[in-house]
Amino acid sequence: MEPPPTVNDIFRQFGESYRIANPFLSLHEKKIMRAIELCRTEALGGRIEICDTCGHSIKIFHSCRNRHCPQCQFIKKEQWIAQKSKTIFPFQYFHVVFTLPHQLIPVILRNRKLIYDLLFHTVQKTLLSVAGEKKYFGARIGYFGILHTWGQKLNLHPHLHCAVPGGGIAGKKWIKSPRDFLLPVPVLKKRFRSLFLTELKNLYNQGELCLDDTGFKEKKTFQILIDDLF
Repeated sequence: MEPPPTVNDIFRQFGESYRIANPFLSLHEKKIMRAIELCRTEALGGRIEICDTCGHSIKIFHSCRNRHCPQCQFIKKEQWIAQKSKTIFPFQYFHVVFTLPHQLIPVILRNRKLIYDLLFHTVQKTLLSVAGEKKYFGARIGYFGILHTWGQKLNLHPHLHCAVPGGGIAGKKWIKSPRDFLLPVPVLKKRFRSLFLTELKNLYNQGELCLDDTGFKEKKTFQILIDDLF
């Protein structure tokens, strides 16, 4: 039985035809695709390793070392985890994910920096404002966030992963969260949705969004989008 194809195999087979069919790709995206296609192939060179006992030899080709390449990330991931484990606090952490709806994809494609900056900004306001309210937690918390733009099916799926410590500062006192609970998810959802869409509408009113060929350039259609997402 042949092993299942890798992402690299798919890129090698269909990458060139995809680039021809999608000329809008940026130079950066094309470089990433090309690196993935060439990873662990003769094009990048390699070495021959020979067993000093039996004489058996194998060819090992160099990796592209691109951070987007699925064949090059395992070791880096393990090294990153080992490094971060030395600096984390010895208590529970929570994994919180904020995702942008698929209806916004046409807008995101033409305004990536603006939208991703807005995502980071509104996630920060959401977490800190909800945690700061006494009826929910009543403390200043910290966190770190990592942006993912692809989904598991390699589709555009922007979402922000946040690692949140189970505790925070209130005055000069450390408050520890109850086990397996930090903040109510429904409250986070509503706060994030409200903050993000309000700021997105402000960007539209200020004329900062590029909405050509999105279907949302007219004020009426953009307002319908905002209302639907609310």
